[in-house]
Amino acid sequence: MKKWLVALVSIMVLSSFISCRQNTTKPSLERLYKGSYEAFDTSMIQKVSMNDLSADTDTYLGSFIETEGKIISLCSVGCFFYIQDDDNNRFYVNLSPKGFDVPQTAMGKRVRVMGIFEKKATTLSIVAYEVEFLDVNP
Repeated sequence: MKKWLVALVSIMVLSSFISCRQNTTKPSLERLYKGSYEAFDTSMIQKVSMNDLSADTDTYLGSFIETEGKIISLCSVGCFFYIQDDDNNRFYVNLSPKGFDVPQTAMGKRVRVMGIFEKKATTLSIVAYEVEFLDVNP
C-alpha cells in the first residue's frame, strides 16, 4: 500500500511540474499571452470591474469575464498569480489549465485578464484564457 501511495504522490508532483513549467524562452515581457483553447464567440465576454465581481459574485460565476488589476503575487514559474485593484479586491488567476505562463518580469504590472470566473471553496478565481499587459507597448 505504501508503494502505491508513493507512486501516486510522485505522479501528482510530476504532473504539477509539467503543467506549471518554467518559461525560459521569453525573458522579456510581451503585450499578450494566450492559452490553448478553441475559438469561441467573443461577444460572450462580459467586461466587469473587480469591485463588481466581488460585490455580485453569483451573477458572474461560470461566465467569461474580462477584468483589470495589478499583479501582486506571482508563482515562481509563472503559472498563476494574484491580481488586485485599487479597492483591495483580490483574485487568483490560474494559467495552467490553458497551458501557458508569464515571466517573472510580470510582477507588479497592470493586466487585463480574460477567462472563466469561478469559485472553489472560498477562493474566487479566474481560469485565464488570455493575459494582456497594459503597460507594454504593442
